Amino acid sequence: MEVNDIDTALALAPFDRDELLKAIDGDMDLFNEIIGVFREEASGLVSAMGAAIANGDADKVEKTAHALKGSSLAISALKIARLAHILESMGRDQNLDAAGKIFAYVKAGHKELESIFSAGA
Repeated sequence: MEVNDIDTALALAPFDRDELLKAIDGDMDLFNEIIGVFREEASGLVSAMGAAIANGDADKVEKTAHALKGSSLAISALKIARLAHILESMGRDQNLDAAGKIFAYVKAGHKELESIFSAGA
């Protein structure tokens, strides 16, 4: 993991509403359903990832980060997807030395997304 990877991730927009709408042909019902599913899944994944980091369980970090990355990419939430990718790599490499720092960014990104969605994305 390089500092540039983190900086690149943090510079990304939290959510690209237009990109998601484009991908689903502007279907607002589907948009709301996808966002709803993401909100349900992401909270559990973030919580499980935090527990895995606290327990030093690199395999679980890799798995939960991979799932969060996929969910985030599906809704065009690129910042959290990129941060999850970094954590996934750290888990795969069995090196969680900086995982707490990256996870703090993931939690902040998740909170930011929740604020966006609560405001009616």
